[in-house]
Amino acid sequence: MRAMLFTRYLVILSALCGLDAGALKAKSQNSDGVISGIERTQSLHFVTSIPLANPLYETFHPQGVKVVGKDVYLSTVEGISTGFGHVLHYTLDSSDTPTTADVVGRVTFDPGPDRRLIHAGGIDQDGESLLVPLANYTRAGPAKLMRLDLKNFGVVSEVVNVPDHIGAVVRFTGSTKMFNWDARDIYTFDDGASVATKVLSGSGWHYQDCKHVDDENALCSSLNGLFDIDGEVQLIHLSDRSGKISIAHSIPVARVLSDGTPGGFRPLTYNAMDFAPIYSGVDGRLLGVRFYFVPHDGQDTHLMIYDATF
Repeated sequence: MRAMLFTRYLVILSALCGLDAGALKAKSQNSDGVISGIERTQSLHFVTSIPLANPLYETFHPQGVKVVGKDVYLSTVEGISTGFGHVLHYTLDSSDTPTTADVVGRVTFDPGPDRRLIHAGGIDQDGESLLVPLANYTRAGPAKLMRLDLKNFGVVSEVVNVPDHIGAVVRFTGSTKMFNWDARDIYTFDDGASVATKVLSGSGWHYQDCKHVDDENALCSSLNGLFDIDGEVQLIHLSDRSGKISIAHSIPVARVLSDGTPGGFRPLTYNAMDFAPIYSGVDGRLLGVRFYFVPHDGQDTHLMIYDATF
């Protein structure tokens, strides 16, 4: 009965709030400098952990995160055979040293007439939009790539259908790379095309949430399997000429509890990850990279912040 509340290609907007358009104008960055900095990074240092669990909207099983100034967007999926995929919107009390996150809105995606499209996966930013894959919760798909407008939070449009499960995306200039279940294969969808094509094979690591660094490189939250897993942040090189992902640099991550203390089963890169360069306010020099992780579920969901300084 709940599915009848949905119409095709629409979403339910649970709460609506204004978004400062200026917050989306990220400072231009020297990607060569950022890549060089990432390649010098050997370890991450804990900064803080901010609860995202709240009484208004359940966080379920987080998949992707994007931090834009004080705005945090979290994609999440309810379950394997029931429920829906969502994107939650939070605002932090500070972009530099946040201590709290207030949930201010949520979109819930239309699962389609057969209720199969329920898995909202890893996300990446495309200008003033988020790209969100919405998939069947099985290895073989199908999936749709959706565009969520950040200035008009709740406005969603379909980008392309893919006959495979898509769990992570990276937006490049003129094209979008899409990773299937466990990142065994990578599809590309070129702007102006009508279909996505399979172009690359994976590295053997599982990628859940990836972010654009430049037009051939991305940072990904990475796992080496499903049992007794270890995690890494990986700088990966994606070039159609190579035929395969290559790992340019890896940063090991710890298994941590949601308050940042060591322990537990899940590495930091269990699911959602984002990053942002840290620049000097005096001379604009690149000082380091800030990483955002959301590895834990439900009432234990926290935004965990780590820095790598050079």
